[in-house]
Amino acid sequence: AGYISLCKTAFQFFECRPHPNAPSTLVAYPDITCSYEDRTSMMVFGVLAVLIYPVSTAAFMAYLTALAPKKFPTSADFRLATSFLLTRWRPTRFYFAVVVMVRNMLIAFIVVLYPAEGIAQLAWTAAFLFLYSTYQASAKPWRNAFLNNIDSLLCTTVAVLCGFLLAVANVSVGLEERKKSFTPIVNAVFVMAGLVLVFVVVYAVLFFLGKVDVVQSKAGSTTKVLMSAIQQMDLRLIEYSLSSREVTKRMSKFMTDDELLELNALLHTTMREVFQVVPMTRSSSKRLFLQQTD
Repeated sequence: AGYISLCKTAFQFFECRPHPNAPSTLVAYPDITCSYEDRTSMMVFGVLAVLIYPVSTAAFMAYLTALAPKKFPTSADFRLATSFLLTRWRPTRFYFAVVVMVRNMLIAFIVVLYPAEGIAQLAWTAAFLFLYSTYQASAKPWRNAFLNNIDSLLCTTVAVLCGFLLAVANVSVGLEERKKSFTPIVNAVFVMAGLVLVFVVVYAVLFFLGKVDVVQSKAGSTTKVLMSAIQQMDLRLIEYSLSSREVTKRMSKFMTDDELLELNALLHTTMREVFQVVPMTRSSSKRLFLQQTD
């Protein structure tokens, strides 16, 4: 929501509303025409405002997201600095904050393309929200399964509402006839949207008060089990190392020197390969564990 407001403020300089018998004026400042000399001379600052605020913010967040696969598992400072950006999402969907920012920027940019055409604004908003909600429902980016459902529900509700308002705004039908036909349906839609909003607000308050437990993902529990298995494997490796020495000592009574050398070489080769694999597995498990818990 904050990023949409930031984009909307930066785009105000370019929102021009046409008039039938007068020059176009700025939507935010109707007393200033779009062809006004002072506005034309300030065009450079308007472009800079768009580049500095909406574009640079999105580009910087995308850059941090691109660094995440390499920096997040190894740097505690990076994890702390980007926790607001990455930890909301599942590890396989760490990039989803960029998707949300692109969605918000596109929605804010609609009023620049169609400043005075409400039907076009509703149509494009519904289209963007339907595309986002479809991808969001399939990707399930949130760590909490309930938040995935709420996000999809809210976006779909707003998109359906925009589509319904397109039907209500049919200019070929008289105003009184439209009021008579659509007023009950509009009231029902707004009541349903209000109930969903109240439910989300109540859930958010309970969540921040600690009254609602966050549903842990299966990946998190699987990673913890894997970490426990790795610890058990470390203990088994120590036992195996000690037992292999005992085996060599006992077999020395029944084997020749050459056979003992071959047995030792085989045991050492096996141990070396195992000790190479286990640290790699341990490192991968710890990396997954950090992604799930940080």
